[in-house]
Amino acid sequence: MEYTAKFNELSRFAPLQVATKERSIDHLEQGFRGNVKSVLPGQTFQTFQNIYQRAVKVARTLKATDQENRADTSGKRKIEYGKWKQRRESRKR
Repeated sequence: MEYTAKFNELSRFAPLQVATKERSIDHLEQGFRGNVKSVLPGQTFQTFQNIYQRAVKVARTLKATDQENRADTSGKRKIEYGKWKQRRESRKR
């Protein structure tokens, strides 16, 4: 994740913000975006690596779910259109 790499790079400029493992994890977690940020609260992470791995896994899962939903939606529209077309043709008869 790009955010984590940038976080590590810039953390040297704010040593007090990341002085302890807990503060570092907390600041990293606060910087996540969107759905990744909403999934992680309430979970306890012992190391920076643990939260990073979990965030990557959550992001991949959310992306896959989004792609599946888009595929389902596009397939659903075709079926609905097909049913509409059948009804329309049956009314013409």
